[in-house]
Amino acid sequence: MARNNEQAAASNSPPGGAPGLSALQTVKLPIVEVTLLEDRARVIRRGAVELAEGFVKLQLAEVTPVVSDRTVAARLVDAKERARVVEARVRRRMVTRRDDAAPGAEGSLAELEQRLEELDAEIDDLESQLRTRKQAVDSLAELARLSLAELSEDAAWNQTIGVDREKELDGVGEQQRQHQRQLLELNEKLMVRRADQTRLGYRIDVLQSPATKETGSIELELSVATAGRYQLELDYVVPNACWRPQHRARLTMGAETSVELSTDAAVWQNTGEDWIDAVLIFSTERASLGTEPPELTTDRLRVQRKSAGVQVETRAHQVQDVGLGAEPVAAAELPGIDDGGEVVSLRAPKPATVPADGEPHRVPLGTFVSPAKCELVSYPELSPCVLLRTTQTNRSSHPILAGPVDLIRHSGLCGRTSVLFIAAGETLELGWGPDAELRVKRSEDVSDEDRGMLSSWSTREHHIEVRLSNLGATAKSVRVRERVPVSEIDKVKVVPDRERSSAGKVPDGDGFVDWDVALDPFGQATLDLRYSLAKHQDVVGL
Repeated sequence: MARNNEQAAASNSPPGGAPGLSALQTVKLPIVEVTLLEDRARVIRRGAVELAEGFVKLQLAEVTPVVSDRTVAARLVDAKERARVVEARVRRRMVTRRDDAAPGAEGSLAELEQRLEELDAEIDDLESQLRTRKQAVDSLAELARLSLAELSEDAAWNQTIGVDREKELDGVGEQQRQHQRQLLELNEKLMVRRADQTRLGYRIDVLQSPATKETGSIELELSVATAGRYQLELDYVVPNACWRPQHRARLTMGAETSVELSTDAAVWQNTGEDWIDAVLIFSTERASLGTEPPELTTDRLRVQRKSAGVQVETRAHQVQDVGLGAEPVAAAELPGIDDGGEVVSLRAPKPATVPADGEPHRVPLGTFVSPAKCELVSYPELSPCVLLRTTQTNRSSHPILAGPVDLIRHSGLCGRTSVLFIAAGETLELGWGPDAELRVKRSEDVSDEDRGMLSSWSTREHHIEVRLSNLGATAKSVRVRERVPVSEIDKVKVVPDRERSSAGKVPDGDGFVDWDVALDPFGQATLDLRYSLAKHQDVVGL
């Protein structure tokens, strides 16, 4: 194996090498394997080459110029002492596109621009005709409406409607049909001309693009002791490539409810090389150029007098649970892949083709089916809907990486959600949208602050009422979750009212209250939750 960090300058004649080198031989090594990282890709080329005895010089042409010089490595597979790679270097050169067409010839830039002007004028004329036809159609429609209204009035006064009036109406109808046909023909012709205009614009953009582009090649010098056929392998790293996991969940309901979860890799690459029938490996490894420890600075501590009042604030705290998703966070660029702190490497089951067009391409990675538990849940404080939720287990041999999930039911795509990192064998939950037959209405009433005459504490009563309605002809069971505040200081107390709350429910340690409500067909149910919030007079801001 040989590496070279040198970037050689291009010249008109082949660069000189060691004495006794043979003539430069061009070889083709197809891309057989690509390992995609978060923001780059490791490309492996492999192929058979015929090598003569002595010093041999090979050139691999049509290589992307963005290849990282430091990462270029070449080796002969199972060559042992019969042959070895002495040196590998990257060559870059500028290629100029030459336009042999005369200024007025067919396909030249000037001729295309003239055709584009003629096409623009024709489109303007067609749009003008189209507006005229539309006005004529609208005028005839108004004329027909007035004629019919006049005929209706004459009929109401028992006046005789002559043949001339009938012929007049038939003539208006015939004119309407003719103008409608012309309108359709003009619309179709205008669509064709606009498509021609778009294609012509693309051709002009290509001719107006920069006439030079940078290309690359890799040159290898080999020392061959025994002539023969060898397997040459070349690998390097290129930027402008990334991947992100995407999932697709399909819910099947029946005697046994199950969820089929498929994982794909969305691949973007604009490296300048098309990956054709290559083995793709997707890794969460993060390449790094090294890190430095932070500088230590003096951390000064200061004391201050304790204030008489206690400043508090109300905040919503998200309770983290294993396997549950979160709200997506907007980012200016693609976020990294959450792999749970351990590098995950996924291999596509079959070779795939990914062109270098910068567009997303989905590559299947795997599918598993898991039995699912379905239930209807409601969070009235967050949404006035009852949602269908399934709980299933990750039955694949690898974790489910964080990413978007397309939700598919029997009627097709029904929505989109996201999941966080789910380890193998772990349970995850998916929401499948609202139930159309169930309604939820929530109201909250807060009483005025009540302070005792000689007490330093004030109290407010809170009453939350949740009403559920079943508009369907099938009985359903719904799990409803509400929440109450949780105090973190002694001078604020939250006291639940068990006696006046439905089913005597009290909140758990996180402040959540759950009910299982059975709704009859076309039935209703009401839930009450009451608690009091007491605070000391020193507390400010609540």
